Amino acid sequence: MSNSLTVGGSLISKRKRTLTTFLVWKQIFQAVWKTFDTDFSAILKNMREHRKLIESTASVATFEEILRAREIAAMSLASIKEEETNKRREVVYQWLSAANTEIDQETHQKAREPYPGTGHWLLKANRFNAWFDPDFCSTHLLWLCGIPGAGKSHTMN
Repeated sequence: MSNSLTVGGSLISKRKRTLTTFLVWKQIFQAVWKTFDTDFSAILKNMREHRKLIESTASVATFEEILRAREIAAMSLASIKEEETNKRREVVYQWLSAANTEIDQETHQKAREPYPGTGHWLLKANRFNAWFDPDFCSTHLLWLCGIPGAGKSHTMN
């Protein structure tokens, strides 16, 4: 039995020496020979930094593109609003502006042609002439009264 202990003990001690030798050689090998990490760690680090830079540049470029699209949309909206405002102003302006009196004047002049003396009685009246004189006129309102068919409506038209 002592013989088996000796053989077992010598195997254990031999194994320990082999393991120690292996660890020493591993340290020597790592110290002398460059490993993958030492060769490529700088390259990998550089690639990680470039990746971050590319991603951030892409983000900035995308952001700038979004800003440009937003500016274009804002200008387009402002243009549409301005056109709409101008259209509304034109409609209001047309509504508030005076009617085209030339067409009305021609229509009513043709209606008075068969009656050549219509309205002359008004031009001969002293009250009308006093009202019509801007130096002596006290009111801007003229009230015409007369019998039906005297020509009040035709005179005003």
